[in-house]
Amino acid sequence: MEYVAFITFLIWMGILILLSFLCNTLLGRISTRRSYLYFIWLGVLVHEYSHALACVLTHTKITEIKFDRGGGYVKHQRCNPLVNAIVSMAPLFGCSLFLLLLAWLFGILPTYWQVKGVVFYPATIDLNDTSFINSFIALLSATKETFWVNTVELFGWTTLFFLVFLYLVGSVSVCIAPSDGDLKHAAWGLLILIALGFLVLWLKPLGYIPGVIGYFGTPTPVLDFSIKWLTVALGTGLVGTLLILPILVAIALVMGK
Repeated sequence: MEYVAFITFLIWMGILILLSFLCNTLLGRISTRRSYLYFIWLGVLVHEYSHALACVLTHTKITEIKFDRGGGYVKHQRCNPLVNAIVSMAPLFGCSLFLLLLAWLFGILPTYWQVKGVVFYPATIDLNDTSFINSFIALLSATKETFWVNTVELFGWTTLFFLVFLYLVGSVSVCIAPSDGDLKHAAWGLLILIALGFLVLWLKPLGYIPGVIGYFGTPTPVLDFSIKWLTVALGTGLVGTLLILPILVAIALVMGK
């Protein structure tokens, strides 16, 4: 992996947080408090259980999981900055992967009723071969294709399934971004993880082990593997937010908010 690939990955992560934050802000402006809570219920569940799953994977003890009318939260024992960063940023990838699960479910379930399912085009970006601009164009193209293919049959079953799919995608997309508390707790850990990433790219420690480069084709196989699959999650999350953001913007403009 080259430096530009790692930097591009970090930029996409920042863009996903920004887009999710914009979706959440717009939804809050165009809806009442009650309708807002009804809309985000699925996203809140996925967000908080992403925290919980990260706690389980990092062997961090969970002290409380609670959901109420205002949302939810996960409390856990104090841990080091690296684990804190993983737990705090987990919804970024957990929510994005859940969008991929929704796409699979809505693509396959309708076929049991002999109805065409939702066609979803998550942008799987190859950061090693694609420039930042080309990646952005790929994201826009994936979003456009998703809209076009699923709404071309107006008032058909495919469009109906797609509308339900959009509702669930919207619920999850507005909850992707870490909360202010998450970002605060993750700040130092994220800086350490980013610094470690650059250090690995600079030193390439596994490259000194005989046979590693020949077998994996890269001196940084662990970093390459991790970034590859995290990028799939980020690409899915970006397409999800790009699907719902134009709708929220249009509604906000019509309502003058």
